[in-house]
Amino acid sequence: MTTIAYRDGVLAADSRVTSDNIITGSSTRKIVKRGPVLAATCGTAAMGREFLCWVERGCPGDMPDIVHKRDSGWSCWAFLSTPLGNFLLQEPGLVRVHGDYFAMGSGRELALGAMAYGASAEQAVAAAIMHDNNSGGPVHILRR
Repeated sequence: MTTIAYRDGVLAADSRVTSDNIITGSSTRKIVKRGPVLAATCGTAAMGREFLCWVERGCPGDMPDIVHKRDSGWSCWAFLSTPLGNFLLQEPGLVRVHGDYFAMGSGRELALGAMAYGASAEQAVAAAIMHDNNSGGPVHILRR
């Protein structure tokens, strides 16, 4: 899956792509920035990419589906950091994220634990990469 972490206006993500237990790549971008908006996805890569492209285009029209119309096993989670606050998009909708930091993906518990002890978003993703088989590759970072 992946590790995404957010803290203090910094969004960080690993770059590994997996299919079940197979590593299929380690250079994928899972985060984007458009103006003051930071966005990230984890889960089904094709659906996540569609969401990130929508953000890069300035969020025109309706938000893309995050759950496949015919197979609910194909879905993604999306995180948005905006001037109005931080939000998690998951089925069935948008949830406001409260707190000083946030993480999602298969390495989220590791990243949350690291941030609970003062790690930055980048350090938290790096810590998760050390212990989560589904996270790896270079850490990508975006700042507000």
